[in-house]
Order: sequence, then structure tokens, then C-alpha cells
Amino acid sequence: MFQGEAIQLVRIDEHLLELKFDRQKSAVNVLDSVAMNEWREVNALLKAQTGVRGLLVTSGKDVFIVGADIHEFTGIFSLSDEALIKKTLESNAILNDFEDLPFPTVAAINGYALGGGFEVALSADARVISEAARVGFPEIGLGIYPAYGGTVRLTRLVPLAKAMEWILGAQMHTAQEALEIGAVHAAVGPDQLRANGLDLLRRMNTGEVDWRAMRERKLQPAVATPAEMESAVAQFTPMARDAAERQHLPAAQVALGMIRSACGYARAQAQAIETAFFPEVAKSPAANALIQIYLNDQAVKKINKGALTAQLAPKQVAVIGAGIMGGGIAYSSAFRGVPVRLKDLAQKALDIGVAEAKRQLARQVKSGRITLERSEAVISSIQPQLDFAGFETVDLAVEAVVEDMGVKSRVLAELEQLLPAHAVMATNTSSLRVSDLAKCLQQPQRFVGLHFFNPVPAMPLVEVIRGAQTGEETVARARAFVQKMGKTPVVVQDCPGFLVNRVVTPYLRAFIRMVSLGADPYAIDKAMLAYGWPMGPAHLEDVVGLDTGTRVLDVIAAGYGDRMPVIERNVLEIMVERGLLGQKAGEGFYVYSTNSEGKSTRQPNPTMAAVLQEIQPMGARYFSAEEIVDCLMIPLLLESVHCMQEKIVSSPAELDTALLFGLGYPRYLGGALKQIDQMGMGELIRRSERYADMGPEYQPTAAMREMALQDGRFYG
Repeated sequence: MFQGEAIQLVRIDEHLLELKFDRQKSAVNVLDSVAMNEWREVNALLKAQTGVRGLLVTSGKDVFIVGADIHEFTGIFSLSDEALIKKTLESNAILNDFEDLPFPTVAAINGYALGGGFEVALSADARVISEAARVGFPEIGLGIYPAYGGTVRLTRLVPLAKAMEWILGAQMHTAQEALEIGAVHAAVGPDQLRANGLDLLRRMNTGEVDWRAMRERKLQPAVATPAEMESAVAQFTPMARDAAERQHLPAAQVALGMIRSACGYARAQAQAIETAFFPEVAKSPAANALIQIYLNDQAVKKINKGALTAQLAPKQVAVIGAGIMGGGIAYSSAFRGVPVRLKDLAQKALDIGVAEAKRQLARQVKSGRITLERSEAVISSIQPQLDFAGFETVDLAVEAVVEDMGVKSRVLAELEQLLPAHAVMATNTSSLRVSDLAKCLQQPQRFVGLHFFNPVPAMPLVEVIRGAQTGEETVARARAFVQKMGKTPVVVQDCPGFLVNRVVTPYLRAFIRMVSLGADPYAIDKAMLAYGWPMGPAHLEDVVGLDTGTRVLDVIAAGYGDRMPVIERNVLEIMVERGLLGQKAGEGFYVYSTNSEGKSTRQPNPTMAAVLQEIQPMGARYFSAEEIVDCLMIPLLLESVHCMQEKIVSSPAELDTALLFGLGYPRYLGGALKQIDQMGMGELIRRSERYADMGPEYQPTAAMREMALQDGRFYG
């Protein structure tokens, strides 16, 4: 009856039809402009049919519909408010026309029905769902909310508080959860889905199931008393306010107010309210940034596609050094099915490494994510050893010993003689040049850097460092290993600090300089937390360790000469001299302890008063939150541009993804380059000029000024 690119309409029998979403040349269905236009055509065709007694909505894919096509969002959201509202109402009309067909409809939900896909299912009179399926509204995570009538329909179908939880929480939900709240009418085995949907249609035809009453419920105002409404709003107001104030994500707060306004109206007016509020979130900088994060994630996956093949992924890995990093690498590899030989000089170190792996696995078992049998299998695939036995079978070896050029060079030179000719050698380093380490090797082409972030099991990023002589196959095999571990590799050209540590170095140096000028380190932390960072720079230095942090900053800064000059007699040096090494020592900028409930606590360290008195000869000086943010962020943003202009990474998507995954860059900003695009390079230069006396890290280059003149952008 109808055969399109995204939709098919076929007869099941004389009286029943099937509307199948089945996007050609794609593994999934998306609700893009092609699908919506075809659906409009099908609706017109359906209205003209006679003798139809029911319609079953299905998917020809392993999923139902994964949502709207996010790649179309940027263009759509750039429309004027009026045009965006008009376009959204036009899309709503397609779902409404479907919902108003003169016969019953049932959606058979297999796989994922998310966002717009869930809205499609809700527009049917009834829903049956596979027990293996998942449904939900993830839109808040993109800085928007469901606007194809999703908030209107769900608040009429389920208890109001549950509807708010599902809309504002942006989580996926199981079939059983959907059944329990009344979002679906039956949850069945995957092999019973179609038969159950057809049976429900037939019972609708006989009058056993009153489909008109089911439909009418969605067309009327929400069934909620004023008391229930106020209770639900009060329940979710703190969460929505927190998202707006602490995470700078306004969508939940806007959506909550919109739902409250729309619930008292029938479908047409309620959808008008849902649509009227939409430009406020769709055109927000946060939505623009969050959509860019999604697009960047897709771009990075595409860049890495093909690296993970049976030929490239290692079958046996070795890790030399069973410290915190080495143990974490070994666990992460074994957990994803790649056995590991964990080698160290000391039995105590090996015991600590294996104990950490067992601790991580125990948490997985306790949470129900893996079985005890799986945990035991992972542990058995980690072989702790004091010698190099079995290294002739290793495909990839990661050196993770102390961050010292001499020690690493000796270990790597010995390792090269023991590994088979095909094996990749990698160093886990955060500050030492890969090209310098390669000088000790006879075959530098099979040597690469793998910069893991701490804690390794939790951090999703690994920088794959291409040295001056690193071969392409070596890079590909290292990237395949990282992907096998379930992490995101970003290939980075060798330079001091690589990418993430290089970019954060001017930020931390700005913190040091501000403290020398009289700033309160705790006020700086407070301002940067409010700005959206997971922790302030003082807390970050404590977590890294003041001795380690000082050494790494000095090594990286030394690689950039006059642009990052030595900061004489700075606060970190004085703290190290006094034994204030941070969290590992129990005190640094903060004092760390454990309360009576076993939870870690931290408080400002009173001994810092003496340190600040020494480092601030002119006394304390007040800086506003805006000044603090600018002083720290401007050099970070400029350094990010340096990295792009020097081609340290191949794309803006990789740079911003690395900062998000490796630094916890505030998500509402989208990454450094996305932030620059939003503010404009000209504005960044104007701000940098206000702080020119702070040092050379605030000086834009001629290329940056030219980019500003051309109104250049990193993203199209």
C-alpha cells in the first residue's frame, strides 16, 4: 500500500493493517524529516481507507525508534522562535492525525523506544512491549524536553509524579517499569510481541477493550487534583533548580513549569503550551553545547571505527608496574576479556594490584552487574609475576613504572629484547615525551604512548600518543586495545603534556598566580565549582598530590619556554616543603578525615593561613567570581586553540571530547572549542587583553586574531 524510505504500510488481512518503521540502509529507525514526511502521507492514505478495523505499529529493526535525528537539531533550532514553534506544531499535527484515526491502533515496542520514538508509541491507543525493550525520554540530557506531545500524553496516562520523574529524570526504563506505571498495557516475551499486539487489536474490535476511552483519556486535561499537582511540583522543584543553578542546565526547570501550566488543558491547548515553551530551551546555549557533545561523540566513534578488529586487538597483554595505574590498567583489560601478565619487582606491589582488582570486582558483583563466576574468571586471567616469564606470547605491553625518564628507559630497553617482534610497546606517562623515551629503543616504530587517567577503571579517556617515529600500525593496534577496554581513544601528537594535561596546565598556573596576587584559594574553588567544574583547582591539586602536581606542571611548562615561564617561589612549592602533600597525606589545601559514618570529609586547612601569609607579601586581595573565572579559563581556552592550530589532534570533536572525558569539562559549555564558538573568538581576545599583565599565557597569536577578523569557527 505504501513503500517509502522509512515507512511501509501493508495489509495483515482484510481488516487489519501494519505500519512498519523500517529505515532503508540503516541499522536503526530515527524520526527524521524523511520519516515524518512519509508518515504524513501515510496518515492521508489511512484516512481514505474503508473497512479498516485496526492498525499495528511495528519496527523492521532490532529497535523500535531510537528518537529524532539529532543531526537535524542544529538547523531546526537555529530558526526564529516563531518558525520553530510553527515547525514543532506541524510535527505535532502528524502525531495527532495518527492518534485521531477512525479505528484502533496498537504499538508493538521492540528494542529501544526513546524520545520521539516513545512519543510515537504514546500516540497509539495502546502499547504492548517486549520484555527486552527499553523506553524513556532522554531529552533533558540534551538540554531540551519532549515536544511532540510527549509531556502531554504521558501526564494523562500515568500518575503525575511518575510522569514528571520520567520526563525530568531523562532515564531509560524497563518494560516492567513501564507496565507498573501504566505507560504500556502488556509486557511479553519478544517472540510473543506481534501476536499479542494483534490479539489486543482484535479485542478492541469486539468491544472487549474500550479503545475509544483509552484515546479520550489522552485528549482531556490530566487527571490530577490541585493538591496532587502541588505535591508533584514540590517533589521535583529542588532537582530542577539544582540542574539550573549548579549544572547551568535550564531544561528541567522550564519543563516543570511548562507541565504545570499545561496539565489543566485538553490536548490542543496543552500542546500549544508545550510548544510555546520549547524555544526557550531549544535555543539555549546549554542545548547547543549538549547537542554538540552528542555529535562529537558520534564523530569520534566514526574516526575510531575500524580500529577494533580481530587482527588488531591484542589477545595477551602485559603490564609492567603494579602500582595504582598499572593495577587499574590490568583490571580494565582483564575485565574486558584480554588476559594480563602483571609484572613488578616487589611481591607487595603485586599483592596490592591484585587486591585492587578484587575490590573492583566485588563492587560489580554486589551491584548485580556481574556474577561471582564472572568475577573469578576475571581474576584468574590476571597473572601476577616477579619475572618476565611468558612475555614471548604478549601482543601488547604497557610500561607503567615510576614517572622518571631514566627508570622508564631502562625498563623499556629490557622489555624490547623480551617481546616478540610483532608486539606493541606502550608507555603510560602523563608528562614525559614519547619521542624522548623512544631513543632507548632499536625499533621505535612499534612504540607508542598510552596516557590513562586516574582512576583507570572509571575514566573513559585514553590518549594514544604518536611519537615522531611511531608507526601507523602501532597507533591502530594501540587504539584497538583501548577500544577493547571499552574506553575512548583520542590520537594525540607528541608534545609536552600531550593534550589534556597541556590544556589544563595554564589553568592551574593561573590559579597559582592568583594566589600569589592575594586571592583566597577557597574562594577560587567555590567560584569554579559554581561555574560547573567537578572540583576547584585547590581541591584538584590535593587529589593529584602537591608533589606530583608541582613536578608535572614544571615539566610541561618547561616545554613551552617563554610562553609558560617559571613561577618563582609559588604556593605549591611552599606547601610541599611543609609536607602539605594533599589528600594522600591527610592535608593540603584541605584537611581530610573520616567521620563516624565512615564517610570521607574535607575542611579548609587552618595551617594554610601561614602559607598564604608567606606567599602574599601584599596581603589578601578580593577577586570577584567573574574575575576568577576569566583568569583561569582564558589561558585554558587559548591553549586549546594553540593545540588545534598546531594539529595536536585532528579535529575539534576529538579535542572537546578529550576535555570532557579527561577533565570533567563543564558539559553545558560543550568543550573549550565549542565554548569559544559560542562566545566568539573576538570576545575571547577582548577578554584576554583585560588580563594581559597576568603573563604571556593570556596573549593571543596572530592566527587567532586573524580568525577573529574572519569570524571563524571551529564547528560549522
